Amino acid sequence: MVIVRKVRRVGNSLMIPLPPETLSESGFVEGMEVEISSRPGEVDMRPLNGPSPDLVEFAARFTGRYRQALTELAKG
Repeated sequence: MVIVRKVRRVGNSLMIPLPPETLSESGFVEGMEVEISSRPGEVDMRPLNGPSPDLVEFAARFTGRYRQALTELAKG
């Protein structure tokens, strides 16, 4: 997934808001610690002690395939 976001100032820091779809696909949740590495023009983020990339990929495929059924289940 490719998205475009603006860098925003929050207090003395800069932030980039991530949409729910990106968070869901990446497996990031509120309060999770992330490992951030950077090089000129690029930033990588990974969950620290988070789910394995294989699990995140499986969950993304599963929710994509069964999104409609999961939505119906959530409605009750």
